[in-house]
This record gives sequence, structure tokens and C-alpha cells, in this order.
Amino acid sequence: MKKLTLLLIAGLLLLPLWANANTYLGNGVLNVDWSGPTNYYFLDYDGTVKSSNFGYTTSGAVEIFCVSSQNASDYDANYSFYTIDAGTALSKAAWIADNWTTFAAAGTDMDILKGEAQKAVWEIMGVAHLLGSDGMDVFFYNLAIQQENYVTKNWIYAQNPVVGQTSAGLGLQDYLTPYSAVPEPASLFLFGLGLLGLAGVGRRKKK
Repeated sequence: MKKLTLLLIAGLLLLPLWANANTYLGNGVLNVDWSGPTNYYFLDYDGTVKSSNFGYTTSGAVEIFCVSSQNASDYDANYSFYTIDAGTALSKAAWIADNWTTFAAAGTDMDILKGEAQKAVWEIMGVAHLLGSDGMDVFFYNLAIQQENYVTKNWIYAQNPVVGQTSAGLGLQDYLTPYSAVPEPASLFLFGLGLLGLAGVGRRKKK
């Protein structure tokens, strides 16, 4: 009976990976704020993930990136959260989210630099075409489009409407939000394999 229980637990832990459904993490509540517009566009977004059903929250407002053209919301809204697959426009946008601060020189206005990064993200996602002829927005974009198989564990994709919710409209703006996995799927996989190994060893001893 004990071995059967171990096998069952291991199987449940491995199920999301076998079912190829591990990109969906769960639902949560996201509150978004933004700085004043620059040439009629809002380029600096901040967000607070207040709660979720998979253990994910942020410690107050953090830098986030808008990746869609729907209307924004300044109230608590439900979102579904997903990991970001390599080889997608989102993964290229995530490369910018991961790296934009590393190009800040001494005395750089970080709000302006964030706006340049946001414009590059919108260009990649096809949301808006605001790039100049040169500048940091073009610099970020040209580097990001070369990242064909970029993988990040630092950002996830927040989408509205949420899984299981029907909407007559297009939902709210979608975002990249910073993330620390809790726990990582790979850790669950290894733990599941360990339980399977323990069950196998016990069976051999009994024989």
C-alpha cells in the first residue's frame, strides 16, 4: 500500500509535464499603474501581483512591460499567468525585459530608458510602431530580434481574460511580469523521479 501511494504521488507530480500543459501556471490578481504619457503614449508601466492560486505575488509595485493593444485597467483585475516559450515574439520581448537595465550609463534617466525598452517591446509584438531612426529603442529592438531561442525564468506572461472566463470583448492589456518560480516544474520532475526510484528499490527488495 505504501509503494502504491508513492507511485500515485509521483504520477501526479509528473502529470503536468506528460500532458505538455506546464506553460499555464495559474490565475492571480494584478493591479497596473503607469507614468504620464510621452507623445501621447504611456511607456512606463508598474504592476503589483496581489495574490494568485500558485503562490506568486510581488513585493509592491514592480516594473512590467505591456505586450498588447487592449485598454489598460487601473483597478485590481484577474489574469492568467504563463511561462514563456522560446522562439516566440514574447521570448524576444522577455530578452529586453531581462537586459534593458544593463545598458544604463552613468546618469541615465531610467524612466526614459524604460520607455525606449517599451517601444522596442511593442515593435516586436506588433502593437505599435514608434521606433526612431536611431536611439536606444532601435538598439534594443535590433538585439532582441536576434534572440531566436531565448529562454527566461525571470518573466512570465499575464493575460486577460483568464482561463475559464468568457468575455464579449478583447479583455485588458497583457503584460510581462517579473517572476521567481515556486516551485520550478523541473524540481517537481526530479522529485517525482526520486519517488519512483524509491518505489522501485522497495519492490526489488521484496522479490
